[in-house]
Amino acid sequence: MPGSVPTGEWAVPHPTKLKYNKMFHDLDKARVGSLSGNQARSILMQSGLPNPMLAQIWALSDIDKDGRLTSEEFVLAMHLAEMARQREPIPATLPSELIPPSFRRPRGLSANIQIPFNGGGLSAGSNNNNLGASSAPAAGAVSQEVFDMTPASFEDKRKENFDKGNAELERRRQAIQEMQRQEREEREKREREEFERREKIRLEQERKRQAELESQLARQREIQERQEEERRKVIEQREAARLEMERQRKIERQRKRRHDLMNERTREYEELAHYKSQNSGIELHTVDSDTKRADLLQLVEETRNQVRERKEIIDGMRMKRDELLEEISRSTSQEQELGSDASRAKSERAMLEGRMSISSSGSGESPQSVTFEVQRRQVGISCLCLVSCLCLVSCVLFVEFSASDCLIACK
Repeated sequence: MPGSVPTGEWAVPHPTKLKYNKMFHDLDKARVGSLSGNQARSILMQSGLPNPMLAQIWALSDIDKDGRLTSEEFVLAMHLAEMARQREPIPATLPSELIPPSFRRPRGLSANIQIPFNGGGLSAGSNNNNLGASSAPAAGAVSQEVFDMTPASFEDKRKENFDKGNAELERRRQAIQEMQRQEREEREKREREEFERREKIRLEQERKRQAELESQLARQREIQERQEEERRKVIEQREAARLEMERQRKIERQRKRRHDLMNERTREYEELAHYKSQNSGIELHTVDSDTKRADLLQLVEETRNQVRERKEIIDGMRMKRDELLEEISRSTSQEQELGSDASRAKSERAMLEGRMSISSSGSGESPQSVTFEVQRRQVGISCLCLVSCLCLVSCVLFVEFSASDCLIACK
């Protein structure tokens, strides 16, 4: 209904606007600033809403009725679809607070866009005679074309009239374009002729300027040739002076080189004499070295003979050591036997003492004779132990003496 458009903020929430603006820019890959009906249809169909409700949302969102959705129209369509999914009622006409800011009309025009939806068709509002007669058929045609709805006969006639009007507009547009093309060709022809005239004048001026430049260049070349001739003469004089100085330096270098060679030859003669004296000294040293070498060889041979003799002595000592070790083992076995004899003697002593006590009480045998026999056997055992110890000590001393002799022989 008529009224003034409020100047408040757009009713679409700011987060929703940012979200669907980003989606719009992602879909608008060609950056044309709008989405086609097929692109918008594929997005709206993802909401799962029925086709009549989607057609109503399209009719409310496509404000300029061009069959495409700008960024604000796309945001409005997605906002209405979200309202429908939340089971909020979709308005039959677009309220002023939902009109995008770029589509709001000045004060004094209709505040609401009259786009009622009735059973799959669109009807004009209160101002149907002028604005609604052309906008409502377009909205119905686009929504029916996009969502494949069954058209009514009245809507078909209005669509046909709308198509005829579009064809007439297209014909007039082509006629205007033809007139504009002819005018553009005439203007281009005049511009081309003017350009050719100016180009001819420019070329003439360029030719004159080129002639003047050539004359100036000819004069400059003559001056440069004279300067080059003078420069060449100066260079020839400098080159002659340089060659003379080079010849003098070369003579000086040759004289210095000759002097250096003479000094080098004298120094080489002195070094040769020094090397000869060193050679004679080396020869004398070589003779002394040969003499020392013969003495050393003789000393080595004598040392080897001594070592060989010492080895023979050591071998004999080793044989004696082996014999003594055998003797020690025999003495050890004898010592063990003597130990066993001693233990038997102790047992016999105990038996004899028992017998003595018995005999003293019975037959009256002399205990002194029995005691003497026991003492005699103990003395024999002690002598055997002493002999074995002496043998063992002598063997140990012999082994130590043999080891010290071996060390002396090796040294």
